[in-house]
Amino acid sequence: MDDEKPSQEDLKSKLKILTIIFYIILLIWLVFIGFIVSKLISGGETTSLFIGTIPIVGILIILSQIKSKIKKEIN
Repeated sequence: MDDEKPSQEDLKSKLKILTIIFYIILLIWLVFIGFIVSKLISGGETTSLFIGTIPIVGILIILSQIKSKIKKEIN
């Protein structure tokens, strides 16, 4: 089998795509938090909404770990 490492350009393109995905998910999370705060101010139920943010934060953490590994491989 061929154990070729990906080229620098491949890694940079993957990093660029991951960064775009990361910021889109971060934007979705911020909008979701804004919605939760608005419901909290208006006196609505927010417990289940806060629990819903846990997977989003998990995805953001995983994406940031992958991004840092790719950055280490580039350098």
